[in-house]
Amino acid sequence: MRAATQRGAAVAGLSILLALTLPAAEQGRKNPAERLPDQSIIYCLTAERRGRLVEAAMLLGLSRPGSTPDRLLLRSGTVDVLNWPSSAPDSFRQTCDALRAADSSAAAAPASGLGARSIAPVLISGAAVAILTFILVEWRLVRDRRRATAERLRANGVQFRRSVRTYVSQQLSTVTSRPDAVACLTHHDDLRSEVAKALLDEPRSSTAARALAMLMDTTMLTALTTAKTRSSPEWTTTMRALTDWALHVEVAVERLARAVEKWPRRDLSTGSGTAVGR
Repeated sequence: MRAATQRGAAVAGLSILLALTLPAAEQGRKNPAERLPDQSIIYCLTAERRGRLVEAAMLLGLSRPGSTPDRLLLRSGTVDVLNWPSSAPDSFRQTCDALRAADSSAAAAPASGLGARSIAPVLISGAAVAILTFILVEWRLVRDRRRATAERLRANGVQFRRSVRTYVSQQLSTVTSRPDAVACLTHHDDLRSEVAKALLDEPRSSTAARALAMLMDTTMLTALTTAKTRSSPEWTTTMRALTDWALHVEVAVERLARAVEKWPRRDLSTGSGTAVGR
């Protein structure tokens, strides 16, 4: 009789315990951020550990280069480090647990293991991350600069060809008065400046040298600046030659723009690497 009473009391106690704990567990599943222990948040988000926390996230592949102790560049977006536990609790828990485990291992290590040998891997990994970040940033800056140069080359090439086409069209018209070549020469100077800059950046580039040589064709420049009567025998031929010249210049500049974009490359004339613009 006494054993039955004890079993009944145990069942009742267990039922009460389950009734109290199951709702809390269910609430924890619905709100993962609330399950984070307060001590983890306090430990990992203190001012002196935020930098190491962000570095740990980068080493674990959870954040992107460029993160700071204040702003974290997660794969899913940018978050404030102080809001990380609520914004991305899973990645915060993983990073914080790893940091606490690393600190615990370091604290439990024997005194003989501390010092230069224990800190060397951390310094090496930190230096490697810094170097890789620097290289990536510099590479992106050079890439963006070369893309901007290529776009300017293309735009000036198109403007030059259109100005020559307009000039020739006006010359061929019997209605309009004789036009001048001021617009053609202006766009020619702009394009020559951009091609010259590209040649300075890549002095061994045969593509840039060909584009500049074609652009500075003295015969075509003389035809632009020298007035001829419309009744002269070579007048029509000269107008057609000007149109073809402007088109060929634009094609050469487009090849140069593509070569500028495809970086890093080396000119075939240097004896190694890939030919620029071929």
